Amino acid sequence: MTIVNPQYYDEIIQRLLDDGAPLKHFILYASKATLLKRLNKRFEGGRTWAKRNIDRCIHAFDHVITETKIMTDEKSIDDVVEEIAAKSGVTLLPDKRGRIKKEIDRAVAMIKHIR
Repeated sequence: MTIVNPQYYDEIIQRLLDDGAPLKHFILYASKATLLKRLNKRFEGGRTWAKRNIDRCIHAFDHVITETKIMTDEKSIDDVVEEIAAKSGVTLLPDKRGRIKKEIDRAVAMIKHIR
């Protein structure tokens, strides 16, 4: 099994550190079943790069990239955002959008990501 090239990862992180960027690194982690379900929601049929490399990427997150993992299988986007903010010592401003506006914004973001 090929592992993600840690040199590329280290170059990015080291550059941020060298530039003095305050860095808190979290891995948004999910089971293979959840990842496949999410990819299918994005209409990633067939053997896309993401699906072909899912085992390799999970292995890298388990053995190479070892920063703080946040299990996202059963969490909403809001739950994940709140957990990252709490672990980073950041106070979030209240989200004044209504439920429908939030859903529309997320749908638009998803569509943009698919392109």
